[in-house]
Amino acid sequence: MDKFYRELSDSKLRAAYETIKKNIESGILADGMEKEKELILNVAKEREIDLEEKSIISKLETVKGYVEWSSDTTY
Repeated sequence: MDKFYRELSDSKLRAAYETIKKNIESGILADGMEKEKELILNVAKEREIDLEEKSIISKLETVKGYVEWSSDTTY
């Protein structure tokens, strides 16, 4: 699964992180969700991406990731 996250664009990585984070916060805990969050954080650290950044640009990048994901038919 680590390879999966490494192949994502920065925007998709942000979107994946936000989705998992929101699920955990709302109490939706699928098996391995905490592990998935850690994998995403490790990839972000390698790329020097701050996934907790709250700037408008980072928010737009996250939205871009959701749009990319929704239009991507490879996953």
